[in-house]
Amino acid sequence: MKVASFCRGIIIGEREDGGDGFVINEGMIGESEDNAVIAHQRDSDAFPSSGVSTIPFFERAKIYATHSRLRGIVYKIDRELFASNHIKECRVKERTPYPEISEDDEVILVSKDNGTLTNDIVVEIIRVEQNR
Repeated sequence: MKVASFCRGIIIGEREDGGDGFVINEGMIGESEDNAVIAHQRDSDAFPSSGVSTIPFFERAKIYATHSRLRGIVYKIDRELFASNHIKECRVKERTPYPEISEDDEVILVSKDNGTLTNDIVVEIIRVEQNR
């Protein structure tokens, strides 16, 4: 799978699933970090990027961790460690007036040079079970 640089954004017509793209009413045509944020939170399978979705609410994180399984893992991360590890936060609500799931307050993390996020920001690994 081709993964675009996060800063590249989306270019209409360049979907991994062969579609024609979509119009981003609140974004811009062409390359931009805002478009990358909007596309990532809307459909990260169709518009892959180097960003990693996070949410600041434990109960919402549990829902995602156990979405298609009974058990999952939630990684607790320390935002104070982002700067020293060259990680940029892109808060979706600050980039679009129409977040896909506004109650998530999604923050997309991007590492320097669009690389892998370091384990150094993880302060706790929490095993969770699906709410019944």
